[in-house]
Amino acid sequence: MTFLNSQEPWELHDTLCICSERYGSEPAAGYFTSFVSFAANERHLFFKNRSVGNTHLAYNNQQAMDRSDFVFHAFSIGVHFFGPCTPVLFELDQGSIDTEQITPQTYQSFWLHTLPRHCGMEFSVGQDVKLSCNSLMAAPGYGPSISGVGAGLDGLTAIDGLENTMTYTQVPEIIYSGTQGVPEKRARFQFGTQREPSPIAIPRGEIIEAKLTLSEYARRVLGLFNGPGHYLLQKYVFNEVTPTSAVTFPSRFGIQVSLYGVREVQQRGQLHV
Repeated sequence: MTFLNSQEPWELHDTLCICSERYGSEPAAGYFTSFVSFAANERHLFFKNRSVGNTHLAYNNQQAMDRSDFVFHAFSIGVHFFGPCTPVLFELDQGSIDTEQITPQTYQSFWLHTLPRHCGMEFSVGQDVKLSCNSLMAAPGYGPSISGVGAGLDGLTAIDGLENTMTYTQVPEIIYSGTQGVPEKRARFQFGTQREPSPIAIPRGEIIEAKLTLSEYARRVLGLFNGPGHYLLQKYVFNEVTPTSAVTFPSRFGIQVSLYGVREVQQRGQLHV
């Protein structure tokens, strides 16, 4: 009997998130409500605790939590630290907002640009460790390649609420943009070289695992953060007579590990191993 497998390009990804609120079926494993709870664990596992069924396709595309769904040939691996587009985040205090709370924070800049330098990454298939490196060596290969700040006068508008005297105070919106490396696939950590790739063959049903280890320095710094904080939408009125409720939504920080390669799947009407 002849077994036939069809090869096609594929990628696997798994994501860890930090957000003050969870939605839908987002589980407790790998989803944290604060930086303090995230830093409490020295090691964080990927391709181990989550699947597309208990998170979302945006964060994970595995059918099984800790095993390969099919024969997979991994050509590269990347680790992506992502965060909000703005550092203007704040904490809600009993539903009210003070103007002194709306100040740029260091959460976003530290998470994108400093934390990757203080994390170790280990990738293993079964009992074999295939890669052990600093996480910054495994660039994700996607995302913006610039890092800068822009400020304008179209951000938050605060109004004193007086009918005859309208005083406007503009809080400029600050935008940061950054990633680890440039947005090119060849910037990722390659198994082998561009000219002579040496993909890692992963049998179907084999255990795969990526382990991210935080340094003691990273854990101590993150343990001091209050975040992750919230975004504030525009047109908030600071008025003691007729105060308005702030319209907010929580910011979300995360780490995503991805594998690029080729999978072997059953062709329609054919048998496979």
